[in-house]
Amino acid sequence: MNRFITSTLAALQFCAFSWAGALRLDYLPVLVYHDDVIHIHLTVKEALKERDSLKLEGTTAQNKVLWSREVKPDTKGEIQISLAPEGREHLKASLLQLMRDGKAVESLKFPLISSMEITPPLKAAGSYLYDEDGNRCILIVEHRIKGHGRHWLPVRIVKDWLVKKDPPPRAVMFSDMQLDASESQNVEFVLSKEGSSPSRPIYETVAAMSRFKGVKKDTAFTFFAGTRDVQLGTAPRDFRIGLEFMVQQLQKHDAKDIRIVLPIGSSEYSERLEYYRLQCEAVAAIYRLKNVLKLERGFATPLFREAMFDSTLRRLPSKEVMTQLTKMLTEDSMKPY
Repeated sequence: MNRFITSTLAALQFCAFSWAGALRLDYLPVLVYHDDVIHIHLTVKEALKERDSLKLEGTTAQNKVLWSREVKPDTKGEIQISLAPEGREHLKASLLQLMRDGKAVESLKFPLISSMEITPPLKAAGSYLYDEDGNRCILIVEHRIKGHGRHWLPVRIVKDWLVKKDPPPRAVMFSDMQLDASESQNVEFVLSKEGSSPSRPIYETVAAMSRFKGVKKDTAFTFFAGTRDVQLGTAPRDFRIGLEFMVQQLQKHDAKDIRIVLPIGSSEYSERLEYYRLQCEAVAAIYRLKNVLKLERGFATPLFREAMFDSTLRRLPSKEVMTQLTKMLTEDSMKPY
């Protein structure tokens, strides 16, 4: 826990160079569902003066104050704030201010970004996502469809089977793997890059997607994410919400062809890999994504090298396999479904 707090503090100091440092953000969830309670934990590092106070404000997209309340730290200087789903309909950001002599001398801001709205350009760093102003962001997936089986309409399925579809004129591939984008002129590769500090790969993929603006209805969009999350141990729930966030973003822009490629992994991650794949298949079922691709086929060499002494060589595919992966993904991205 102490190591986590230390790394969090270092990230804050990097992006908040103008703060005096009396307030420290210890924990802020980045990906949540719309019906989750958001928990914010803060610590006052320096003793407050007698007339100091802490004020929390909720604001709209137009910076209109929705509500304001005073918050008080406990005897350890810790503050725990919970934002329930009720009353968050128009809430776009929260602002914590240290007030002294009637003036705000320090502030912490955390915007709330909805998957059903236009996502601003983001960057991944550590366990967080930041906007262009250096504010940590909470990404909220709008809804969870429960009991999705009732949404399947037999007539609709039969109609989809009978209608002949042409290949998509354009395809886009979102991936956290370093695929060889030069292999194809027909498919645009949007590859995530590592954050400024070691980050969860699913956050890096979300950040890469937030900078992609060319969403068109006749384009096929494919997600090949999760392989590095399996390797690094991202919480499956965070991976699932991040994937849903990106799917909802595309559906918000009326994308009609969205595909998921199941993550791959070496044998040492077999149990974890299976759980991630179940998350992908659940998302595909809920959002009616009919094309879910498995990649364990037709490779000239094993997907993962088996090393006698160094297990790290088994964690990511070889360059040769990456080339084959790129070719296969390119072909599948342009197929009609």
